[in-house]
Amino acid sequence: MKPMRQAGFLLSALFVTTAAYSQQVTPAAKRLSLNFSPGFFTSGKTVVYGAGAEAEFYSTGSVSTRTDLYGYAGQQKEGALRQSYQLMIGLVYNFNRGSSFSYFAGFQPGIGMASAEMTTGGISALKPYPILSPLFGMHWFFTKHAHVTFSVRYVFGELSTADTGAVYLSEVRGGVALGCLF
Repeated sequence: MKPMRQAGFLLSALFVTTAAYSQQVTPAAKRLSLNFSPGFFTSGKTVVYGAGAEAEFYSTGSVSTRTDLYGYAGQQKEGALRQSYQLMIGLVYNFNRGSSFSYFAGFQPGIGMASAEMTTGGISALKPYPILSPLFGMHWFFTKHAHVTFSVRYVFGELSTADTGAVYLSEVRGGVALGCLF
C-alpha cells in the first residue's frame, strides 16, 4: 500500500472509532490543556506566536467556566509592543457536550500585562491593560481522558500610558491545544 493511502486509511479509521465513541463530560469534570496560539495584530499587520494553558470546569447543563493564560513565545521585534501576558476568565456554552466532537462559544473578559517602547525611547516595565475576548471552537475527545481543542478568538485590548502612548493590542488568534479531562 502506498504511504499516502496508508495515512488516509489510518486517519479514517481513527475518525470512525472516535465518532463511535461518545465522550460523557460529566458534571464536575475538569479539562486542562496546553496550547500553541499564533495571532495576527489587526493594527500593525504583525504575526505573533504564543503559548498558553486552558482550564475549564464543567458544571451541570451546557455552560462551563473557562480560564485561559497566554504569553508570547518570543519577544516582539517590530512595532511598539515588546512582551505581553494575558489572563482571561469567562463562560463557555457547549453545544453538544456528550459527543466526541463538542463545539463551543464563549466570552472572556480579562487582564493583560504588556511592555512597549516608550515615546521617549527605551522599553517600559510591564503595565496592566483590560481585554475582552469572544471565542469559539471545537473539542475532539479522542479517548476517555485525552482531547485536542481547535479555537479562534478575537482579543480586544489597548495599552495606553503616558510613557507608551496608545498601543493597540487587538488581535485575531487561532489555537491548537492538547489536554486531558478528569
